[in-house]
Amino acid sequence: YLVPAILLSQMYIFAPGTGIAKKTKIIMFINIGAAIITIILNWLLIPYFGYKGAAVATLITYFTVFIIYINESQKYYYIPFQWKNIIFAVTLSIPFAISSFYIEFGLMTNIIIKILLLLFLPIIFLISGLITKKEISQAYILVSNLFPKKNTLH
Repeated sequence: YLVPAILLSQMYIFAPGTGIAKKTKIIMFINIGAAIITIILNWLLIPYFGYKGAAVATLITYFTVFIIYINESQKYYYIPFQWKNIIFAVTLSIPFAISSFYIEFGLMTNIIIKILLLLFLPIIFLISGLITKKEISQAYILVSNLFPKKNTLH
């Protein structure tokens, strides 16, 4: 729960409008609201779920803050996000992420299965239209240039 929460906590960089417009009061109110949401959710969830309740509260708070940042930012500096594609990709990715929590085999089997699940992400992004085949081939070329083939003399 905390990994996606931490990712969401840093996603404000995709919502620069309030910063560009110097709307620091809005940023302050968003952060105060986040603190209030966190306190309330922790108060509600920790007694029943313990540390997992705190993690879920953090995830819910950061998700809410991200949505508010995007909504407010777009008013001052519009960015044409591909929301349908993003939501589609996230929706397809969630079952893979959740299933990785419940994999209970031997260490090596767990690692192999989780690597295979991770390899599905580019496929999901390709299907959703967030990345193109051309971008994948460019990434492959870039990575392959980082590891040049060694010349072997026979």
